Amino acid sequence: MGTINFVPITGANGEIWARVAATFVIALGFALSSHYAIRTPAWQYPDEPAHYNYAVNLASNGQLVEIKAGDWDQERLERLKANRFPAGEDLDWIQYENHQPPLYYLLVGWLSTIEPAASLEQRLYALRLITALIGCLALALAYRFMGLLFQSDIWTRLFATLVFAAVPMHAAMLGAINNDALAEVIAGGLLVATSTALMGGVTYRRTVVIGVLIGLALLTKVTIYPVAGVCALAILWRIWKRGGQNSRWGLTLVIAASSIALSGWWFVRNMIVYGVGDPLGLARHDLVVVGQPRTGPITGEAISYFVTTMFNSFWGQFGWMGVPMERRVYLVLLVGTALAAIGLAVAIGRLGLAGRLRIAGNAPWILAIAVLGLTLAEVVYYNLTYIQAQGRYLFPALTGLVALLAVGWRELLFVGVRPAAYALASAALVALNFVAIYRYIIPALGQ
Repeated sequence: MGTINFVPITGANGEIWARVAATFVIALGFALSSHYAIRTPAWQYPDEPAHYNYAVNLASNGQLVEIKAGDWDQERLERLKANRFPAGEDLDWIQYENHQPPLYYLLVGWLSTIEPAASLEQRLYALRLITALIGCLALALAYRFMGLLFQSDIWTRLFATLVFAAVPMHAAMLGAINNDALAEVIAGGLLVATSTALMGGVTYRRTVVIGVLIGLALLTKVTIYPVAGVCALAILWRIWKRGGQNSRWGLTLVIAASSIALSGWWFVRNMIVYGVGDPLGLARHDLVVVGQPRTGPITGEAISYFVTTMFNSFWGQFGWMGVPMERRVYLVLLVGTALAAIGLAVAIGRLGLAGRLRIAGNAPWILAIAVLGLTLAEVVYYNLTYIQAQGRYLFPALTGLVALLAVGWRELLFVGVRPAAYALASAALVALNFVAIYRYIIPALGQ
């Protein structure tokens, strides 16, 4: 049997081709997310009624809302979920997401007021599709960051971006009404901007961009605070290690001033509303959501549940976590993930000390791995209090996670067969999204 002679695509023509292919991947990602948005029945995303009510109330009342007693009723919510949110049911009371930072809700809420005659479901699906469009920016920034991670390896860069777009649970959540898509846009922008500054030099213009993005992150979602923290520490380390005495203070002041100017008012407002000790509104949230399942003793069974559910729901566990895929699907995904882990271990061992030192000097990889580690720690810490083993909480660090998986898969493949293997794996993953919609979501939830 002959071998496939593969010459890596490089140079200007290669980059042009890669951009065309990346545009296709981004368009495909939007097609998947919008398909989930259209085909998933109303309110059948986690916490969607609460996110929707936040956006609508913010737009209609013209002022920030407050989370308070009565915004959460565990028994009533469970009854609605069991009955698939019947048409005509009152959902206005579901407002337990009102403590969230407001940027996403400010951006999309006004759309609900454009056409007063539109039905509730028409507004719902319109906001879902707008969120899917926001997700396109997240995909574009993921591709840009993958370019910094893989540089001349265009095939792996494209493959990693497609996996980022086509993880079924991720594609589904980008078509839901929540602040995840915008959070990923801000996080992706921060990773790209910080990596560029670390590799190309810190300038006042770049520090303004990073400071603004940090401010936007603080106004978007608490789950990307680790991204903001890692990027802030990395750029400050770079400034104070290599900057001059005068520029050190100037650049530091630029970052602090631009981020605080954008987001400081939000924390001051929260301390006025919720108390000085609760600038995020999380303590009030914990008081309101009485009855939410809490974590018991940390046993082997509890750890097994956490790991299994995190893995399954990372790839796809739909509705309000009530629509899993078949066990054999997760088994195939587990085998693929295990192979990537083996390949990653081989790659790390093959690099040796010199290679590891080179990686240590590669800013994008350091940022990606640090964000992944902190995000995972944040999820574990939260689950020490509440039972929330949902893989989607890892999505703020998805670029780094997918990049590591791609390194592992790449290591197990000969150079000549990588394009064909990547194409087959991509086609299978895209197909899994349609299986998820038509075999699991629609039969289980109806439409």
